Amino acid sequence: MLAMERNAILAGPIGGDAIDTLVVPVNSMSELATVLGILLEYSEPISVDVETTGLNPRCDRLRLISVGTSKKTFIVDVDRIRPEDLLAVLHEKSLVFHNAAFDLSFLRRYNLRFGKTVFDTMLASQVLDAGHPREKGRHSLTRVCGRHLGVNLDKALQTSDWSGALSGEQLRYAALDAAVLLPLRERLTEELLEVDLLETMELEGRCLFGIVAMSAAGVPFDEWRWLRRVSEDDGNRGRALERLETLGLECGGHGINWNSGPQIKEFFLRRGHTLANTQRDTLSRLTDPVAKALVAYKEAASAVSRYGPDFAKVSDGRIFPSWHQIGAASGRMACSSPNLQALPRDRRYRSCICPKAGHALVSTDLSQIELRIAAKVSGDQRLRDAFLHRQDLHTLTAQSILGLKEVTKEQRQLAKALNFGLLYGMGAASLQTYARVDYGINLTERQAAAYRERFFRTYPGLRRWHREVGSSRNTETRTLGGRRRLLTDETSYTQILNTPVQGTGADGIKEAIALLWERREACPEASLVLAIHDELVAEVPTEKAEAAKAWLEAAMRDGIAPLVAPVPVEVETTIEVTEAE
Repeated sequence: MLAMERNAILAGPIGGDAIDTLVVPVNSMSELATVLGILLEYSEPISVDVETTGLNPRCDRLRLISVGTSKKTFIVDVDRIRPEDLLAVLHEKSLVFHNAAFDLSFLRRYNLRFGKTVFDTMLASQVLDAGHPREKGRHSLTRVCGRHLGVNLDKALQTSDWSGALSGEQLRYAALDAAVLLPLRERLTEELLEVDLLETMELEGRCLFGIVAMSAAGVPFDEWRWLRRVSEDDGNRGRALERLETLGLECGGHGINWNSGPQIKEFFLRRGHTLANTQRDTLSRLTDPVAKALVAYKEAASAVSRYGPDFAKVSDGRIFPSWHQIGAASGRMACSSPNLQALPRDRRYRSCICPKAGHALVSTDLSQIELRIAAKVSGDQRLRDAFLHRQDLHTLTAQSILGLKEVTKEQRQLAKALNFGLLYGMGAASLQTYARVDYGINLTERQAAAYRERFFRTYPGLRRWHREVGSSRNTETRTLGGRRRLLTDETSYTQILNTPVQGTGADGIKEAIALLWERREACPEASLVLAIHDELVAEVPTEKAEAAKAWLEAAMRDGIAPLVAPVPVEVETTIEVTEAE
């Protein structure tokens, strides 16, 4: 027996199931040396879990690292032992985590180069569960163990004080969180294999490293430029309200609170309009000048509310949003606190994300990728041919719909509304609103219906695909990469259509992120800072901008091209530079 095992704690069965492990505290360098010898010879997956003094890796600290093998769990007290030697050994091993992004965000501060491979039981649960009704806490370790192992974990000590002297119960708690991951990984792997999702899980494990690095890098952000824009938006709101109130008074709307839904409905009822609600889309359908003024006010007020002075917390010229690797049932990533993926494309907003002095932001976008994926998914030959022959799809659609050889800029805008609006099954009324709100194109509902019919005559493969989906009784849908989404009675028709398209795009972007990490030596000075659906952005010293451009473009092409072949992929790259001070 190891000398340090004299103080070991036997962790008993959990919830009637014998998830037993010998808990071995490691409190000295000599004890750590013994553990390293054991781990170097160990060839099976190793589980890892950490305990920290808080949730923020930039200001809280790591306290314990629990490392589990099939029989023993070693508890390394980071207050007593520097963990670099342990992490160097773990780098060569297959590791198992639950919510690896959290653990790795703390471990990477010790120059962890990440593991050889990582299996994240939380991501595995999300991959298996995609499409299941969203439920808070469904993918917590407690809930996942309960569903897949029938084990009930006691998490009462999770929020206990981990900064001071630790009790035997705390050590047992920490050990069990690591020990349970090995049987959980085994069970989840069996379930993934049963439904052919191992490749999807493998992809999630590979791109995890790049996403953790992106989270740690943060996003360069000009706070003063942002605050100036906020002030401008606040002025716009005031002027929009003033115009609305003046016009409202002229039309008999004295004393109306233009933020009150019931009062707005009553006002428009007197003007002959019955409103189901007072949302922007509903108001946009009206030609009433007061409705237009109200929409303008709502948009201005929304800008101030959503993108005000408290939008982001800035630290040393950077913001650090939370990235959610599987943020939607389609497999797409999500972002919160703040949600930079929802930032308007307006230059006034985007220019606030700017590189630090002497650096550049290199942004690479997949051109018209959803339409390209739809060409592959639907099998529409004309759509495929347009991309194969590198035709301008929006011009082609406008020519076909309108029967013209030459089209104007406005007619091409109409085609964009048709291409993007009708891709996922939009009806004529929705198309009419979408064209007006998003593209400034005014159509009658009759025109929208006629254009819709001509669109599907132009691209019959899309119509056939839509009808097949509409008549299908499938219980799941898959992306071109094999990712699954479960379908329920609550899954809408448009969701069933867009999942294989947007989900394939997510697969491609995640493959690109994985490749960027695996090829990071090609441009080691670059840091990935943003992933906005079909766009990746890196920050790099200005003199390395062209190298970063090549690095990004190659990964983007190689990530998505195999999924959509023979439809070609095109990338568009911009470089924004901030001169050295």
